Amino acid sequence: GVPLLHEGRLLGTLVVGSSQAKATFSGQDVETLELLAGIASATLVGLERARVEGMLQSARATARESQRTLATLLSNLPGMAYRCGNNSDWAMEFVSEGCLELCGYSKEQLEFNREISWGALIHTDDRKRVWDEVQNAVRDRQPYQLSFRIHTAEGQEKWVWEQGRGVFDKEGALLALEGFITDITERVRAEERLRESEAEFHALFDNAISGVVLHEIVLDEEGRPVDYIYLNANPAFEQQTGLAVENVIGRRVTELFPGDEAAPFVAIYAQVALQGEPVVFESYVASLQRYFNISAYPMGNARFATVLQDITDRKRAEQTLRVQLEFQQMVSEISTRFVNATADDLDRAVLLGRAGLARVEPLRALREPRALRGVPGRFP
Repeated sequence: GVPLLHEGRLLGTLVVGSSQAKATFSGQDVETLELLAGIASATLVGLERARVEGMLQSARATARESQRTLATLLSNLPGMAYRCGNNSDWAMEFVSEGCLELCGYSKEQLEFNREISWGALIHTDDRKRVWDEVQNAVRDRQPYQLSFRIHTAEGQEKWVWEQGRGVFDKEGALLALEGFITDITERVRAEERLRESEAEFHALFDNAISGVVLHEIVLDEEGRPVDYIYLNANPAFEQQTGLAVENVIGRRVTELFPGDEAAPFVAIYAQVALQGEPVVFESYVASLQRYFNISAYPMGNARFATVLQDITDRKRAEQTLRVQLEFQQMVSEISTRFVNATADDLDRAVLLGRAGLARVEPLRALREPRALRGVPGRFP
């Protein structure tokens, strides 16, 4: 056999056999075998190089594809991926292309503080808080999340949200910070508008002259409306109804009023809450001895709101006026007939007068208003 060598490294052995017993090889045969061994060694080396080169090319292609995929992902993220030093300037070693839309500065301007540092963009009132929160997380080797303001290249103020963590070597030394930053300005402004709306709502709710109540319809096992719960009520509710707010919240209407009095209201409010149909009506609540003007509005999720106003004084004034007008009309009729009456007519006038006095009787009814007959919204 002849060893296959390359640069002193054994690649293999070229073995030649003979069918003749005790065959010997001449010097020329040995030279030929050595020549063949050299050719074989070169061939093996070439094949190995080709295999290695193919592997390298494949690895390069894979790496390029990975870089392309990563670049595509980073470019489509709504924000900026980064790697930076843990220093007051937050000197950026790498930022994704999203930095331009986020802060108005390009990669070339931000990386290695070529033109401006990320730290310089952070609002002066937020810098200490940002530093303290990141340092606390790095010390505990925990990820960090925080929101703060920045100033863009155009001079705009933006709110951003950042998430990141420290990168450490095997010995535990901090190498860099890596993370992601995105614009949350619209979300912050929406939250501010929501808080303002809630404050305005509570101001109106608490200071309204009319009673304002939030309710939720209660359904039975078959999905039929059978009751409703008082969820919240403003201070004016107590003034309008005489019911203490703390004694109403969380309770069902059937716990507060007789079933025959509550049922018509359940039917009306179920239509409002479940069908989305607002309604305005007037009703007399016998157990409270009060008349109310009520507006009901759907709120979604089986909830509804009612705005109620005590109109008892107005209704009694209307009844008094109606009786007075009827009485005046009766007196006028008697006077006219008396002037034109004969003796027989006078006798009938006396009887008419007695009957007319009976028509004054409704004035007594004003002391105790009658309950509604039928559904709420109708008056006797």
